[in-house]
Formats: sequence, structure tokens, C-alpha cells
Amino acid sequence: MGGSNDLADFGLGDVVRLGSRLRVLAPASTDVADFATRLCSTLHETFVQDDGGRQAVLVRLYLTQPAGALPPFERAFAGALADDVRCLTLLGTCGDRPEWNDRHRSAGHLVIPLHDARRIAELPMIAALLGQMGVDLGHLVAPDGLMLDPAEHRFGVFHVEEAQGSPLIPAQAFVEEHRIRSVLGFGGVLPDGEIYAVVVFSKVAVRRELAELLETLSPGITLALTEMLELPVFPERARVREVPESERGRAREGLMRGLLEVHERVAALESDRARVALAEARREAERSTGLARTLQASLLPHELPKISGLKSAAYFQPAGDGSEVGGDFYDLFPVRRGTWGVALGDISGKGVGAASLTGLARHTIRAAALRARSTVEVLRVLNEAVYRQEIAEERYLTVAFAFLVRRGPVLEVDLCLGGHEPPLLVRPGQSAVEVGSTGQPLGLFANAEVTSSRFEMFRGHSLVLFTDGVTESRRDREFYGSDRVEATLSALSDRPIAEIVSGLASAVSSFQGPSASDDVAILGLQTSR
Repeated sequence: MGGSNDLADFGLGDVVRLGSRLRVLAPASTDVADFATRLCSTLHETFVQDDGGRQAVLVRLYLTQPAGALPPFERAFAGALADDVRCLTLLGTCGDRPEWNDRHRSAGHLVIPLHDARRIAELPMIAALLGQMGVDLGHLVAPDGLMLDPAEHRFGVFHVEEAQGSPLIPAQAFVEEHRIRSVLGFGGVLPDGEIYAVVVFSKVAVRRELAELLETLSPGITLALTEMLELPVFPERARVREVPESERGRAREGLMRGLLEVHERVAALESDRARVALAEARREAERSTGLARTLQASLLPHELPKISGLKSAAYFQPAGDGSEVGGDFYDLFPVRRGTWGVALGDISGKGVGAASLTGLARHTIRAAALRARSTVEVLRVLNEAVYRQEIAEERYLTVAFAFLVRRGPVLEVDLCLGGHEPPLLVRPGQSAVEVGSTGQPLGLFANAEVTSSRFEMFRGHSLVLFTDGVTESRRDREFYGSDRVEATLSALSDRPIAEIVSGLASAVSSFQGPSASDDVAILGLQTSR
């Protein structure tokens, strides 16, 4: 059928497709009871769970008939009744148990005489369904039967979301034994004045919104039954119901209008619900994005510190719409007099787990830097801290960490990379060059192999660190790549550090478009000219 077969996920499209399946059962049926059996079987087989089990425990179709029109078996079951007494008669049945697939084996519901209003009131399910169809119970039991305009369309839905303990479902033993969660009924009035009702006992909860959607089945089934007026109701009796062709025509027109009206109303209702759901989803997305950005901001410096003789600038762009916390971070902090620590890293994964590890990494780096004598020692402490974390998902990080030591006009740099992209040293009028040795990512092994590199920065030199969101930014299948990074920074080599960082960020954004596929973090440092 396409779409969903699970009542929990059933939508308007699924209901429309189901209605089409039910209507085409009529031309293949030899009598109304045959159609009713096919319809119940289709409904029983349609709603299935993930494991293939049926969600509809029992499906039945009833049709009112005068007692005099009943076949011998049903007439004997009904007892002594006047021929004009209407009886709610079981025409079709299908369920989980074999005995539920033969209407003649129904112990107490094969024929239900409707000879007075009080008797109907004792059948709360039927009374409620008839009432929702606008049927006057007094007219139903009147000697002349229902005096209804055949052009009118009368449909109704009976719905009990929680069957257990409901006064509308008297058969509580049945409900408990078969774990019935919800009961659903729908029906209509035919041009000859007879009433039909389909009742579904479900072991999964049927929400009210779905019950309203299933009302769209009623006009279609009513139309199918109307087209079968010339066929006998029972295979045992060849009685043809006498309805003038003019009345049938009026009834068809009324049913088509009713079908259109119900579908229009349900479609409008679904549209309103979809609009409300979309608005709520947007608000939730905005809240989630706001929370994610707040959390992300808490993992990054509010502003970079001012350092004599050194200018700094940073850029951060979260992936996508920023609704998920990423693992990119950077930091610049004092270690001791004349010495600063600079870090930029990338945590694997996203979400709360990545945010937690980002916080751990930043604080561990800061704490280790205060005691360590080298950058290698800092990263070894960080590797041990991450490796010992008991995390369900495998988490690791790449990181670039450096000590910056001021020696007069010269800035000495001790750089160590834990599996990270090498930073680029940018000198005015020269090509940008990579510095550092990549090493191993941290957190995967008890002892990560990392080495340090030492170099000097003179006036006007810049050091640019970045995460792989820069080099691996994509346009179709093409990466931005290291060569483009070097070319971009080389072209900006004589600019202030703020322009160098923003220029690289702008180049990456133009290459991949406004939505980043990965977090992008850039940190630039420049010795004063």
C-alpha cells in the first residue's frame, strides 16, 4: 500500500490509500455479506506491528435489516420478532482467533434486535455511534423506520482511546483478555434507510487525531454499499432491496458531496495541524539552536586576552544551523610571566558528549601547562586524561598546543601536535609554510606519540591555527584543501592578523556556501610590527 501500516504512524495519505483499497472490493463481491467479509479481512491485515503481528484484534461490520429479511439461521437466532423489527446483523468478521472469522459462530452478536430505544441504549457503543451520525433512536424503532432524505450524507465516528474501564465498552472481560487498548467505529446511513457500522478493536492506542482521519473511510464505504443495492445482502437469500433509481441517483450525488466535504474538512484540519506542528518545530529548533550556541560559547573564550607585543584574532562557525554542539575549541591564556599557552583542538563527534570532552580538554591543558616544562608533557597529560574517560562512544581529539615565550623582539614558539593539522607560519611577502610534526590523535592509545617543534617569530610574522573544517570544507566532491589554505594565507601575508583570519574564513565560506558541513575554528597570532 505504501506509507505506513502502523496505527501509531498512520497519516492522511495512508487513510486515503486504504479507502481506495476498500472501495474496489465492492465490484468483486457477490453479495453484501461477501463485501463485508472482504472489508473486515483487509482492515485486519492492514494494521501490523514491526514484528508482523496484527494490531487489530477483531474487525466487524454490522448492517441493520428487518427481521423478515433475515436468512433462516439468523431468523432463528433472533427469536420471535415481528418482520418489521430492525436487527443489527453481523455481516462480516475477521480476527486473531479462527472462530472470529465465521459470523455464524458469534455467540451473542450475530443478530441484535432493535425493537425499542431502551434496548439500543443498553448497547452503548452502537448508541454512541448512531448518535454521532445524527440518527434519532426514536425514528430507528418507529413502525415506518427511518424517514431520511437519501441525498443527505450521515457519517459518524465512535472512538474510545482507552478501552479498559470505559463504560462505553461493556465487554471488559474481552478487553482485558485480549489487551484491547482502543476501540474505533465508523459508519453511515444507506439510501434504503439501513445503517451500517464497522467496529475495530485495537491492541495499540488509537489517538483522537487518527480517529478523525478515519472518518474519511465512511463516505467511501457508504458509496460502495450504495452501488451494491441490486445485490442480495446474504448469500442464502436473493432478496433485492427496492430503491428507485431516482433516489439512488440523489443518494450518489449526496454521497459524492459528502465525500468531498469530509475530505476537504479533514485536509484543512491536517493542514492546520501541520502548520501548528511546523511552527512548534521551528520554535523548538530555535530553542535548541539557542541552547547549543550558548553551550558552545561557554566552551570558547569570551574574548582573547590582550598581550603586549602580540595581536590575536579568532573565528568560529558551527556546522549546519548551529543546533548541535560541536567539538572545535581554541584558547589563549597566561602560563607564567612572559609565557603564554595557545591551544586549538577538534573533538570527535558532536552533541553533549563532545561538549563534555571539550571542557575536559580545555581545563586539562590549562592545568597541565602550569606544571609542565614542555608542550610534549602537556599533551601526554591530556592523552592520559582522555584515555581514562569511561565513555560509551569512542571519543578522541586532535589538538595543537604551543608555549609562546617573549624574548625581546622575538617570540619563541614550542609547538606540539596531537594528530592535528599543521599550523601555517605567515611572513610578509613570503609564501606561508607549515610548521610542526602531526603526531597521533589523543585518547586512542595509552601512550600517544607526539613530538615538539621549535621556531621563532619576528615582527610581522603570523601563526595561523585551524581545524579540519577549513581544509575539508567541500563544494560538491572537491575539498578546499591545504594548497588553497597556503595560497590564501600567502596572499594575505602583509595584512593585520584580524584581516588574515577573516580573509581565510571568507574564502572557505565562499567555497562551500553558507552552511558549513563541519565546525570551522581559526586562531591567528601576529607579533607586533
